[in-house]
Amino acid sequence: MKIEKACDQAKRDGHTWVWIDTCCIDKESSADLSEVVNSMYRWYADATVCYVYLADVTIESHRRGDIHKLPQDVDYLRLKFAAGRWFTRGWTLQESIAPKEVRFYDSEWFFITTKTQSTAALAKVSGIDEIVLRRSYQAKHFSVATRFSWAAKRQTTRVEDEAYSLVGLFDVNMPMIYGEGQKAFIRLQEEIIKT
Repeated sequence: MKIEKACDQAKRDGHTWVWIDTCCIDKESSADLSEVVNSMYRWYADATVCYVYLADVTIESHRRGDIHKLPQDVDYLRLKFAAGRWFTRGWTLQESIAPKEVRFYDSEWFFITTKTQSTAALAKVSGIDEIVLRRSYQAKHFSVATRFSWAAKRQTTRVEDEAYSLVGLFDVNMPMIYGEGQKAFIRLQEEIIKT
């Protein structure tokens, strides 16, 4: 459903192409995987729009009546977003920051809001500074420690992905070596020091 609905939405928005991370990455090819992971942040930054499907968030029907008030209800959105698993996943950090336009949809593909409309709520849930959510290029002006703090409460399935999911945020390249465990994080830190 996610893929079909994303394609439908892209078509309605006048887009010809869609890139969906869950099906467009060849995880069997280590060369392809390494190239994709090292390029993803840039791809998100260059995207016209990033659709975020919040499979575990549902906007109640009585709230759907006035779409213009919903993005302004910071407390309601903060509660809804806080319940969403998307905000706890390591790989979605770059999806939060890099794209200029992010559109959020609930479990029934009801449009909730955009990153621009709801920056305050997103900042409260993610811990990412509002200026970075508004202008991703500002991230490089924040300390390494602060950028790491944005990822601190996020989780990945594989321990190496804790590092690999951050290469774009720190604008570094490094090969993916699954099976290296925590060494990936040490290599990430070494790459950051080199820049």
